[in-house]
Amino acid sequence: MNTEIERRYLVADLSVIGRATVPPRPMKQAYLATGKTNVRVCIVGGSAWLTAKGTADGSIRREYEYPVPVADAKEMMEHLAVTDIVENDRYEIDEGVLWIIDVFKGANAPLALAEVELESPVEGVDPPPWLGDEVSTDLRYQNVYLAVHPYSAWNTHQRDGGGSSR
Repeated sequence: MNTEIERRYLVADLSVIGRATVPPRPMKQAYLATGKTNVRVCIVGGSAWLTAKGTADGSIRREYEYPVPVADAKEMMEHLAVTDIVENDRYEIDEGVLWIIDVFKGANAPLALAEVELESPVEGVDPPPWLGDEVSTDLRYQNVYLAVHPYSAWNTHQRDGGGSSR
């Protein structure tokens, strides 16, 4: 069974990216289908993937990912995408556990999210001090939502926890 178990947090102190263990990787992604199942195409450097993700049940959801040629991914983004392209720089921070930090660009700036993948939904996480609020179950912070409703367009009420979760 292909499942993804992750916890997501806002990044409260962006200076943590100075401790990245590898150079940041620029990412571009767009969605080819949204709904109960989301299908996205993603380009990271010289690699690309097609990913199908199911509906989240808390911090768990089914995920299937397949490599595709970068040229095909670019064509899919240009001709098949039903959302705008979401761009970010991805950093890796190793603090005994690997944290992935996405610093969004364009319409989703200045949003920064951190995620950690877990082996089990009951596995504990000791959040480092540079993290902000947990947003694992807040659908607004999923990339598919950000592709349709960019963070820069959210009003203050939405950013403070109000607004729709769909």
